[in-house]
Amino acid sequence: MTLRGRLKNTGCFMLLLFAVTGCVNLRVPEGFRAAPNRKPEPYTRTGWAHAVIHEKTGIEMVFIPAGTFEIGSPESDAGRSVDEGPVRSVRLTQPFYLARYEVTQDQWLEIMGDNPSRFEGKDRPVECVSWDACQQFLQEAGNGLSLPTEAQWEYACRAGTTTAFFFADAFQNYFGDDQGLLGRHAWFDGNSDGRTHPVGLKAPNPWGLHDIIGNVWEWCEDGFADARNVSPDGLTTDPVGPTDVEHRVLRGGSWLNLPWLCRSAFRNMAPPQTRSMLFGFRVAAVPSD
Repeated sequence: MTLRGRLKNTGCFMLLLFAVTGCVNLRVPEGFRAAPNRKPEPYTRTGWAHAVIHEKTGIEMVFIPAGTFEIGSPESDAGRSVDEGPVRSVRLTQPFYLARYEVTQDQWLEIMGDNPSRFEGKDRPVECVSWDACQQFLQEAGNGLSLPTEAQWEYACRAGTTTAFFFADAFQNYFGDDQGLLGRHAWFDGNSDGRTHPVGLKAPNPWGLHDIIGNVWEWCEDGFADARNVSPDGLTTDPVGPTDVEHRVLRGGSWLNLPWLCRSAFRNMAPPQTRSMLFGFRVAAVPSD
């Protein structure tokens, strides 16, 4: 008898099929389909698919579990800005999906019908897009897509780490050999050759997000609020920045920036109508029952 026959006779064939294919009855948000299973993920315990594809745009998104983390940076961080605020605890009560890659020019063109980017290439991140234009894209794309909040962004970028970068602690020398470690994960001024690059070429963070640092700055939903006077005591739940301010948050650094701007806690800002070849975005979505 063949191995397959023996397995069927012992009732183990479906178990083996599950182990090999990852097939399981997972929930998928409306307007999405399950993405191919790249590797087993612990987040499937929630019942939601670990990765999904937005059907209208083709954007692949990774499941990010709810949790508590430390936002901000200690004063000892090299290159720290005072508006990063003290390290403090934040709880995100809802899981969410975050795009595995920055939105590409091809995806933008499919929805918006134009390509504003300075560095053209269908798999490169779209840039020269304002926060306002991103909102138009999200409305057209539908299915609850949004920009991530600043807290969601830093939580996903850190991916459970507490160091200055998700792959290492603060560099002792930004211009020494340590740049090679950053270069494996990000396009920045030391390796970009003065331009953006196709998404996904660099190693991802521990939660499977590519280019979460470097390549282009990423718009967040929040208005920018100075965090230097925020109390480090207590626990903040699901924070969202103000809406009645002149600037919106940008995170992650870009192809033009020095390494210290790519730290997980570094914050940037710009008026929502600003278009720059440094600015792009990735999308988020909160699944609902």
